[in-house]
Amino acid sequence: MGPTKAVVNGGKKRRPKGAITKARGARNAGSGRSSSGANLESKVAPLTSELEQKLAVVSAERDELLLQQAASTEILGVINSSRGDLAPVFDAMLEKAMRLCEAAFGSLYTFDGEHFQTAAQRGLPAAWADYRAKNPPSGRLEGPFIRLLETKRPVHIPDIKAEEVYRNGTAAAHALVDLGGGRTVLYVPLLKDHAVLGTIVTYRQEVRPFTDKQIALLENFAAQAVIAMENARLFNETKEALERQTATADILKVIASSPSNVQPVFDAIAERSKRLVDALSTTVFRIADGMMHLTAFTSTNPEADAALRAMFPATLSSFSWSEAISNGDIYRVVDTEHEIETLRDLARLRGYRSMLFVPLLRGQKPIGVIAVTRVEPGPFVEHHVHLLQTFADQAVIAISNVQLFQQLQESTRELSAS
Repeated sequence: MGPTKAVVNGGKKRRPKGAITKARGARNAGSGRSSSGANLESKVAPLTSELEQKLAVVSAERDELLLQQAASTEILGVINSSRGDLAPVFDAMLEKAMRLCEAAFGSLYTFDGEHFQTAAQRGLPAAWADYRAKNPPSGRLEGPFIRLLETKRPVHIPDIKAEEVYRNGTAAAHALVDLGGGRTVLYVPLLKDHAVLGTIVTYRQEVRPFTDKQIALLENFAAQAVIAMENARLFNETKEALERQTATADILKVIASSPSNVQPVFDAIAERSKRLVDALSTTVFRIADGMMHLTAFTSTNPEADAALRAMFPATLSSFSWSEAISNGDIYRVVDTEHEIETLRDLARLRGYRSMLFVPLLRGQKPIGVIAVTRVEPGPFVEHHVHLLQTFADQAVIAISNVQLFQQLQESTRELSAS
């Protein structure tokens, strides 16, 4: 059979049937590829969007972690450079806690086992700051502080207005809302060996609870605050021990160089005790036949110094500390405003509010007193008490040495006379 020829119909060539079929197949194949590509794109597009969203989340988390790491590193640097001074550490810590946790204002309190004391605060609205200054949490503890001490865990208040302390009309809660605009509050404890050493408190002025990550971040800052407090304690203890050792050695040198005169020793004790216990003033008394004799003191102002000199000698029994000193005990005046009028007037004139009396004991008998004063009311810390006891013991040694020297001189004169 010969080759197929095109059939001409009306002057037009017709394609062979086989060619038409092939052309249609080619067109269908192209259409199929286009449809398949569109389907693939429709499937890939959501996956791409999801990946981009995840990448954005991961990038944001990475940036957040970098900021937190930088903040922690900076705080550790402040801890290292501040050594015994906690004020710059607490201030830097509170600033970064507020910024990273998106808080409007905040406070950091330390706790001494009985009272909370303000250690740092930032961004407080003026009216709330004024209220807090006049009504510190060191007085009657409020609900959140009590919960913090009981649970030793963060106390998260999504909306203070929904709390019982607000509904019951507690003054501090209403002041926080009305004066400070506070709504969401987070208390994070400073813990060491399950003991509360303080708390970081952050406030928001809208109802917006803190996230778990933000609470964890504040717990990390709280842990760093405890490290700073421990470092400061160790540094200050070492510093104080060195200062005590140096002061003790200095006084021993004075004792050795003044065998016949106890006055230089009393003067040295007055000066060094004032400096080492951060006192306003120090007085040293001798006690003889029930009378207190002023032997040394540090000056405050001419008028007050003259009043102090005019007040002595005085009978020991006329003072509130007479029984304690007579029994060989330490006596503390927490607030001179509660003392007798003459002492209260002297305290006002010299500018102090609290006092500490440490007896000079020979055996069990008091032969003198070291008294130190401070501007603010309240008790003295124990290591200051121990330091003054050391000085009191040295004063007794000095008195005994002078008396022995005088006895020796008297014996020598008697022998010479005979």
